[in-house]
Amino acid sequence: MSRLKISLDFLKIVWRDRSNFGLLVALVIALIIFFVSRSLPNVDSRVGGYFYSLFAVDFLLFFATPRREGKIRTIALLLMASLEIVMITYLILVTLLGGR
Repeated sequence: MSRLKISLDFLKIVWRDRSNFGLLVALVIALIIFFVSRSLPNVDSRVGGYFYSLFAVDFLLFFATPRREGKIRTIALLLMASLEIVMITYLILVTLLGGR
């Protein structure tokens, strides 16, 4: 129920501020990247596609959200930072373990 409320709040923000239409377009592009990367044969390429599509959504969420919505911007910034840490850790582990 909590996730539904957060999603509805986000949609209300986007609908209320028409300048965020670009954010919806960016979300569609990120979803296309996500689904294209699912069809790649290489496991590392698929995982990279997942991370990059999530990072793109968070990056655009942070910059497209109005400054008055500070809570959403903070959550997006924390998600970006955590995704960067996960991506770097994954790349280090794959490099150290010699790939898949």
